[in-house]
Amino acid sequence: MKTYRELKFWERTHKLVVRVHEVTRSFPKEELVNLTSIIRRTATTIGQHLVEGSNAPVERESSIPLQSAITATSQLEYQILLAHDLGYLDGVTHEELTTEIYEVRRAMQTHLVRVRSLR
Repeated sequence: MKTYRELKFWERTHKLVVRVHEVTRSFPKEELVNLTSIIRRTATTIGQHLVEGSNAPVERESSIPLQSAITATSQLEYQILLAHDLGYLDGVTHEELTTEIYEVRRAMQTHLVRVRSLR
């Protein structure tokens, strides 16, 4: 079974998490315990679920944490939209992050289909 670092989409996922942490540094201080914290936690959770799945004794069992990581990308997508609509993210950054979230999620979904097909 592969370690999380061997997943084709791991590096891209990790870069997304790092980017989210970088862009949320400019959020207003009053959002530090609210939206900033939630967005960072959700982004970090994506990577954590991938790590959890890579520790499954059988690759097929990694599907549950992988599905949780996919769900977290959808949550992050909404949180990024909210940050944009509240004026904390400019349009370009919002589009870049949203595109990257879509691409990471698509790669995870493809991998999930493969994992679920294992016997």
